[in-house]
Amino acid sequence: MAPTRLPDRRQFLALAAVAPLAGSGLLADPVRAASAPSSASPILTFRGNASRSHQGSGPLPRKFAPLWTFETGTHTEPLSGGRKRTWKGTGWSGQPALAHGRVYVPGLDGVLYCRDAINGAAVWEANAQDSIKGSPCLWGDRVLFGSRDNHLHCASLEDGKEFWSLACGGKDVDSTPAAVGDRAWFGAEDSYVYCVDPGGRVLWRTKTGGSIESSPAVVGGRLYIGSYDGYLHCLGSSDGSRLWTFPTGDDTDSSPVVVGDSVYIGCENGFVYRVDRKTGELRWRYRAGAGVWATPSVVDGAVFIASDDALVHCIDAETGQVRWRSDAVRGGMWGSTTVVDGLVVVGDWSGWLSALDARTGAAVWQFETGAYIVSSACIHAGRIYIGSRTGTFYCFGEAT
Repeated sequence: MAPTRLPDRRQFLALAAVAPLAGSGLLADPVRAASAPSSASPILTFRGNASRSHQGSGPLPRKFAPLWTFETGTHTEPLSGGRKRTWKGTGWSGQPALAHGRVYVPGLDGVLYCRDAINGAAVWEANAQDSIKGSPCLWGDRVLFGSRDNHLHCASLEDGKEFWSLACGGKDVDSTPAAVGDRAWFGAEDSYVYCVDPGGRVLWRTKTGGSIESSPAVVGGRLYIGSYDGYLHCLGSSDGSRLWTFPTGDDTDSSPVVVGDSVYIGCENGFVYRVDRKTGELRWRYRAGAGVWATPSVVDGAVFIASDDALVHCIDAETGQVRWRSDAVRGGMWGSTTVVDGLVVVGDWSGWLSALDARTGAAVWQFETGAYIVSSACIHAGRIYIGSRTGTFYCFGEAT
């Protein structure tokens, strides 16, 4: 679809500098802006920013309750033999984005929902042709989101109207874009890493050896991304040039997290790796008891990782030595931990959302949703936003 409105490069960079305030309706609505949690850093993409290192903002209470909920629709997928599969709720990685009083929820029914973050009121909806599994990326006056319809979509933050969509050569676009200035990057299941401009023009693409569900981290002119080919790839973000690869040994859907001079990433073979971000040299590796689809949280010198072994692991970020392992969760996990204000928040395959003490792994609070959770929590200004496969999306806050 052709863009309906395209600022020039200078205009877009000016918008991106205040992103996503521009296009949010808040500039023209001072009453609503005053009631929004604007003092907290926004969650612009999966894991908050382009380095995938921003966890969210507190303070968090120690007792939570649902403040509001809404129900997504359903999407029915025909299968062989006349069978059908129904999708509803939110999927993997499925973390909402949130900025200036609006939360953007990716639905497995193929709808991107824009809701008021304070009260859950509907603002607008944008539609894809199939499920939206990954997370949205807020970019200037627009939002990017991939879909199982094999497109990257770009819509207006103001009203959800589509500017353009880009067809990719595989089946799914589950990778969540990272955006810096007037460039955005994402991976697709056609095995390519893409770089696009605000108008949807492909500036470069680089092929890896397998499909990509990992979301790129972009820092200091370098892009890091995992692939089904069993490698962590480092590319030049300006031109897609190959700088180095690191062998993870298996399908790598986990997204890289860049903190300081290191890249942290998990792998389906159960390993978590720390590598030098400039050279790709291994610093350490840690093995969980089952596959790791989750993305690490690196907070205050510790690495927190959820695994399909039904354990949350806390590892020393410098040495790779285990600090604790917690079985306080109720099942295996594909969704990622979110660590804010001393709490590790994660959902599991048994349908429970847990908040663990970051120092010990002990359970502080748990809530049963009724169906499995593979999405990652968005934590902003002391509230927890997350969806479940029941079809319910929750906003949790302090219990009264």
